[in-house]
Amino acid sequence: VHSSKNNFVEFGFASSKEIFQCDPNSQTVWRPQEGYQGAPAMRWQYNYRQKDWKWCVKEFPVGRLQKASAISLWIKAKKAGRIFLQLEEEGGEAFFTTLTVSNSWQAVEVSLASLQADPAKRKNGRLDKELLHKILLADFDDSQASGEQQTLLLSRFGFLLAGNKQIANKQRANNKRHVLGFNNSKQLPTCAPEGKIDITSTAQGPVMRWRFPRKRNNWQWCLQELPVNSLKNSHQIELRLRSDQSQPLFLQLEENNGEAFFTLLNPSEQWQTVRIPFADFQVDPKKARDGILEPEKISKWLIADPQGEVNGGGLRTIMIGDMISR
Repeated sequence: VHSSKNNFVEFGFASSKEIFQCDPNSQTVWRPQEGYQGAPAMRWQYNYRQKDWKWCVKEFPVGRLQKASAISLWIKAKKAGRIFLQLEEEGGEAFFTTLTVSNSWQAVEVSLASLQADPAKRKNGRLDKELLHKILLADFDDSQASGEQQTLLLSRFGFLLAGNKQIANKQRANNKRHVLGFNNSKQLPTCAPEGKIDITSTAQGPVMRWRFPRKRNNWQWCLQELPVNSLKNSHQIELRLRSDQSQPLFLQLEENNGEAFFTLLNPSEQWQTVRIPFADFQVDPKKARDGILEPEKISKWLIADPQGEVNGGGLRTIMIGDMISR
């Protein structure tokens, strides 16, 4: 680990000593000239196997990233797909995102503030940069045919320091509130056929109650369309959230041109207020256009339970209140 510039902490790959360690069925190799524009790179190669995550990891001294603001790298893949990237603190709490990869070089820049807490390792839910000590990359694509080979090249991998990150998503700070629900039944979204949605009263006022069965290979979702321009000048979504099960939920915003942006919600059995800046949403690679979330174009929000298709079984009840944008 070394600094190449005043505003960038570089993690490799200037020499073979800087490459990541990988699982027994993967291979990482130092390639001094195969990176972007001939820069040094790490080549990570593996064969897909069903229900077998491929991973590589690198540890670094605690305190190295206390002034970091964003992850920055160039990446290229033999097969298009998605890669899981995780940062872990010394105490074990971890924060993650996913990266879209293609067969051409692309620059990736991810704000540390946009990383999601791993529910399985959650402690205080706050990313403490001074405690970070490990980077993990993993391929979780179980849809690939067993035996298919993937090769990734990573180059110019490092961290931007505070003050250097340019946020891709457009933000317009504004105090105006746009109420999205749920004061009455007219504000209720539609949901998957097996789900039920209604308004129920709580001590804090009316909220939406969403109940549904969890079945393997069957996402449950609720969806609300919005007038174009109704979120103009907004910069974040706020809501109150509670669930009888703690597994994450998928929240997506879609523009009227079809481009979609998503994040994860991590509910608990207790009411919590969630505030999500639009800058923290990631573009859906299958619906990407310009990669810029434009609030005035938002025409739809969707919340889904992505875990049902994995775990299956049982019922789930989710309650959402005071959903607004600002």
